[in-house]
Amino acid sequence: MEKNEFGSIIIYLIMLALLLLVGQTVVNLVLKNIDTSVNQYVYLLICAISSLLVFELTYQIGRVIGARIGKYKCVYFNFFGLCFYKKNNNKWSFKLEGFDGGLFSETRFVPISNDAKCNPAHFLRGGLIAFLLSVVISLVIFMLDIIPDTIRFAMLIYLGIGLVLLLYNIIPMKTDILNDGYRLKLLGSKENAKAYNDFMLIESNRRNGLDEGEYKIYEKITPMTIQINNYIYYKELLKKNFEQAEHIIDVILKNPEALDNNTVYRYRIQKMFFVILNKSKEEASEYYWKTMSSYDRKFLAKDNFIPSRRVYLLVSGLINESASESRIAIEGMKKRINRIVDTTQKAVELELYEKCINMVTESLDFKELINYF
Repeated sequence: MEKNEFGSIIIYLIMLALLLLVGQTVVNLVLKNIDTSVNQYVYLLICAISSLLVFELTYQIGRVIGARIGKYKCVYFNFFGLCFYKKNNNKWSFKLEGFDGGLFSETRFVPISNDAKCNPAHFLRGGLIAFLLSVVISLVIFMLDIIPDTIRFAMLIYLGIGLVLLLYNIIPMKTDILNDGYRLKLLGSKENAKAYNDFMLIESNRRNGLDEGEYKIYEKITPMTIQINNYIYYKELLKKNFEQAEHIIDVILKNPEALDNNTVYRYRIQKMFFVILNKSKEEASEYYWKTMSSYDRKFLAKDNFIPSRRVYLLVSGLINESASESRIAIEGMKKRINRIVDTTQKAVELELYEKCINMVTESLDFKELINYF
């Protein structure tokens, strides 16, 4: 089981336990003390939905305020799919869009300038601080007898649900997303903080169709710095500088303990790509069967990661000499590649897939192979 999968399971189990605790304490207390004109369970449902909305809004506003203090500007605010974002003209626009940076909402920032001493810890802690302030306000409201019980006890439900959601965002453990708590843990070094700032700028420039700029290769590999190295990797592939691209893979693979297993396997697979590209068929076959582990080979066969399928195509066609496996390796891949948001990665993968298809077609004399792409 991967580190991030294990972390996700632990967090979800803790969240489930907290929800059960909230149900046994807070909800029972509310049901005993609330006499509403509507069904009590309808009241609880309304309170739960309201609490979810208020928590997400409070948490993200806290991040935005923290970003301002830390010398960042907000360029993206997504609240339950309602997305407000800044274009090149620095004006806000609106669209409906999914999100991948949180449970129900997401904010993105960029440093005010490359020279500014921007500290991401401010916005990473901002959501927590905002929630704690809301806790104080909620407790004050609950203790005021002049306020109707329906509102007072709604505060308790908000505190219970907010605590569960807060855990997901701040626990310093790698899960299915890089949450604020885990980012804070990684930002213990200046190098990680700089890499994170660089990555935010790269992401923003990509979304706006601007040049991402030039960055150095990080020798010390972490989940933060590897994102910059991966960006440079695709830039080198785009320039057909395969020697430098392979060097980046070698740098990453010197620090496997810093990454989760899936990431390590995928970079080992990319190393195999360069071996096939630069070595003879016999040398590539020897590397595949003797240098790569049996788990590496099993992982390659089942992994649906787009770069991995490209290598699986080469292994199937050039080493295993199987036309059927080669066909399976590329079926439907062109549609998947065209859905890649990163234009550089999309262009590189389309070109490399066509290169690999030509290599396998020539080796197997399988001219129909391109039709399956």
